[in-house]
Amino acid sequence: GLRQSTLGSTRIENVPDESVRRGLVPGTTRQVAIAPSVRPYLELWPVPNGQAIAPGVAQLLTPSDRPVNEDYFVTRLDYYADSNQTIFGRLTYDNGNDTDSISRIADALIFSRARYLTLQYERIVTPTLLSTSRFAYNRTVSSSDVEVTIDYPRSLYFMGHRYPPTFGYTGVTSLGINPLNVSDRVQNLYEMSQGLLLSHGTHSLKFGGNFQKIGFNTNGDAAGAYGSFIWDLAESFLTDARLQTFGVQVPGSSTFRTLRQNVLGLYIQDDWKVTSNFTLNLGLRYEPFTSPSEKWGRISTIRDWIHDTNFTTGGTLWNNHSRKNFSPRIGLSWDPTGNGKTAVRAGLGLFQSVLLGAYYRTIAIK
Repeated sequence: GLRQSTLGSTRIENVPDESVRRGLVPGTTRQVAIAPSVRPYLELWPVPNGQAIAPGVAQLLTPSDRPVNEDYFVTRLDYYADSNQTIFGRLTYDNGNDTDSISRIADALIFSRARYLTLQYERIVTPTLLSTSRFAYNRTVSSSDVEVTIDYPRSLYFMGHRYPPTFGYTGVTSLGINPLNVSDRVQNLYEMSQGLLLSHGTHSLKFGGNFQKIGFNTNGDAAGAYGSFIWDLAESFLTDARLQTFGVQVPGSSTFRTLRQNVLGLYIQDDWKVTSNFTLNLGLRYEPFTSPSEKWGRISTIRDWIHDTNFTTGGTLWNNHSRKNFSPRIGLSWDPTGNGKTAVRAGLGLFQSVLLGAYYRTIAIK
């Protein structure tokens, strides 16, 4: 296990200086009346303790520690059935957590848990044919939460959300809770594969396939979920003038999604020893995958950005063209002298991207 009690660093934030707190407009001697709706939030902003960096803006320097804990365990069992058959299994356990001070008013609590199981059966079918069968199950859990570290009046929360809003204006570091620090993500991956290796004369042929079933459960509030109030200038903030941007997640809405995907991979490759000093590699991979679907139909998309006037609900996230995912490749290895001291290698291939969760599982898709 890993126990890292501290990782010292200094967090630097830009905050309103004393003149702004008195209602003075930065760069002028003009004073404005601070709006009653803004004053409670202004008073929550920590007082600067660093140098001034611009009119009305000074630095807030905060020492920060980040304790990290991790427990990791892996075990493997090998079974030798006979001279032609072997079996092995591997189990991996990994738990971790750390606390990150993300602002003067809150800490982020981060947790991760991973379980990996692999089973493999290998058999020599004939002196020229080797079979490898494999099953794997991976479960990965990543979650984070936020702990408010100051006495933040509940009356200043917006629309009954469980965390304080975010507010700020151009030139200062926004004060509040970033909803992206609050999330739960669980992925279950099941994979089965079968590979064969056949040697025949000058050919070494590899072929087989694998199938993946992926389940991804995600729940995390959208950006600005607890109320995001951003003004263009300090004066606009002080007087509660027109907002530059505003966002909030409507209470009662849900960002929980249960996404499902399948991936199929088939391949064949021939390593052909054309001559004693020249080998040609020829291969083809076919890898279609399903478009993500949601278990309970909680998907809404705009199919035609020009003509659609409403969201399309249910179905999948996008039209799937992966049935054309053929990936040919060719390579060569040449020993020009024939003495084994020099090798010239070259390769060319077409590789398709499999659009899995890393491409679409952000809050923006919700």
